[in-house]
Amino acid sequence: MLDEEIHHTVQLDGSGPADYRSVVAFFARQLLKELRLVGGYDVLYGKVKIFIREHLFEGSPVDLEDPVVLRNLSEPEVGKLLFDSFKKAINSLTILDSGTTRIEDRIRLRDTRPFRTDHRPYLVATKSVFNKTVGEPNSGGFELSFAAFLEGATDVAAFSKIYLAMGFRLDYVKADGDLSNYTPDFIVRTTDGTVWIIETKGRQEIDVPQKMARLKQWCVDATAACASDDGVTWRFVFVDQASFEQHPPKTIGALASGFTEYQS
Repeated sequence: MLDEEIHHTVQLDGSGPADYRSVVAFFARQLLKELRLVGGYDVLYGKVKIFIREHLFEGSPVDLEDPVVLRNLSEPEVGKLLFDSFKKAINSLTILDSGTTRIEDRIRLRDTRPFRTDHRPYLVATKSVFNKTVGEPNSGGFELSFAAFLEGATDVAAFSKIYLAMGFRLDYVKADGDLSNYTPDFIVRTTDGTVWIIETKGRQEIDVPQKMARLKQWCVDATAACASDDGVTWRFVFVDQASFEQHPPKTIGALASGFTEYQS
């Protein structure tokens, strides 16, 4: 663990090896390992050193040769603050998109290889390329209810539950700063040619705002990339179970009009 290893580097009473270089090197190596970065140790070492000296402590700048400073660096809360600060900053830079978007590859649902799921309730839908729409076990039946809505909506031309076997997922920064992957719930094509990515939730999760921000940006990028190709417009909707059951829509158009959370 982070705090356990740093205690081996610096003794708590300040009488141990008072070498700030080993402390800075430890944090730099841990960050590289945790964030799965390849190279950049020299740059990261310098940034960590500057952060400790000029920003980490009140009354900065501090003397890195001071045994008290080294002792304080061995405290778990100080180490966590430094580690989390760099992790969030690096992850934000890692997924920063600057420049144009383009289509590199496509996922065709009809080319998805057959796959098996656990024995769970399912819906047979005529508008889906898959012979069965199987809900997730922790959705409480909401996904199947939503699939039935899509099957009956007059402005839905085709839809599919997004299964892991399809290979569609988005990377995003979690609330705690970690990078993760996220797979939305449904993809829908309406009769006007618009493609919708829909996230359904029966309960609120801490990372929902981060996921929706990423999905929103993805739809913007996908629409821009398709502008010179097939011209498809991509949109997204977040649907919470309570509101859906209280005010059930009849069409995707009504759904989009009534469920606007995370749109702005």
